[in-house]
Amino acid sequence: MTSHRSLRSHAKRTSSAATPAASGPASSAAKKKKPVGAKKTHAQKSPTLPTIPSASSLLNNSQQTTDEWYKSKRTKKGYANYVKSGKKWLVDWTAEGRLDDEISADAFDEITAETPLALRALTAYKCEHLERGFASAEGLRSALKDYFERVRGCQGEFWRYNSHTEKWEGNPVFENGFKTYYESLKNRHNRTSTATQALPMLPADLKIILEYLDSEEAIKLLSFPGAPLPGGVGMPKMLEQR
Repeated sequence: MTSHRSLRSHAKRTSSAATPAASGPASSAAKKKKPVGAKKTHAQKSPTLPTIPSASSLLNNSQQTTDEWYKSKRTKKGYANYVKSGKKWLVDWTAEGRLDDEISADAFDEITAETPLALRALTAYKCEHLERGFASAEGLRSALKDYFERVRGCQGEFWRYNSHTEKWEGNPVFENGFKTYYESLKNRHNRTSTATQALPMLPADLKIILEYLDSEEAIKLLSFPGAPLPGGVGMPKMLEQR
């Protein structure tokens, strides 16, 4: 009996020594399994600030956009010629000091208060100095309007200064001074073109001419080529009586 009890006591002591002591709450929590599908969290990186472009890169981008506009299928050949010649005129005149430093050479590239002034000066040079017709003013306006919209991003049928952004908004062709001058050229064209147009011959006029040609007076005069018409008689007087 004694030997059996001693063996059981020895077995209990051995089992107790092999089993580790119960741990506290922290140890129990550590033994819990992570839920399936849990993802590891990473520290969020701060956003990378965009690189500030240099002045040369901005000018290169601007020139590239302009070149693409010149070559675009949507750009009429006449439009490109108007813009090229207009820019050249502006550079030449500012270099010679003819614009009294009021307009810079890049007024068609840098959209400022000078842009509509340059447009008005160029139009006046074409229509007043070179005495070209209203078609030149119309073509110049259409070409630069398209250029300002598609190349310089001038959107909207207005022209105003934004005091918050300190920039001009809209399209320079809608500036009040240029609009007024453009309309005056259009009105002058309408007046002069109507005065120089040939009036149509009405059936009544044709009837008078035929009646005169059948008259004895006309037959007598036409029998002698080069003979002057007697003053105050004949077809002119008949037309005056209408």
